[in-house]
Amino acid sequence: MTVSGEEAFIRRLLDFPLDVMLVCEAEGSVIGSCSLSRQPFRKTCHGAEVALALLKAWWGLGIGRAMLSAMEEEARAMGVAQLELEYIEGNDRARALYERHGFRPAGEHPNAIRLEDGSLRTLCLMLREL
Repeated sequence: MTVSGEEAFIRRLLDFPLDVMLVCEAEGSVIGSCSLSRQPFRKTCHGAEVALALLKAWWGLGIGRAMLSAMEEEARAMGVAQLELEYIEGNDRARALYERHGFRPAGEHPNAIRLEDGSLRTLCLMLREL
């Protein structure tokens, strides 16, 4: 995402009371983020989508686990009953993290992601009931 795109995303989060974003900083830089986006509609407001990103240099230190745990606590406080997330096929580290947090597979979207080399990947959906 471009800097201007990221700024627009953060502005939207600040303007929308059903969204939350956690930012992780280290050594004076942002190294990761975790967001929670809840739907405003009556039929879907029990669920929220979680997104997690962490710079590769900081993998394996428990930071992703801590951010995900903090976001789960925030979701409970907001009355969220179900968390949803997606990861790209082949990202076994992410899948393992999500499984450790109680997420289970819920579906796939074949060829949803096109990588820079033109190859296609499946987007995998996981859910966790709180």
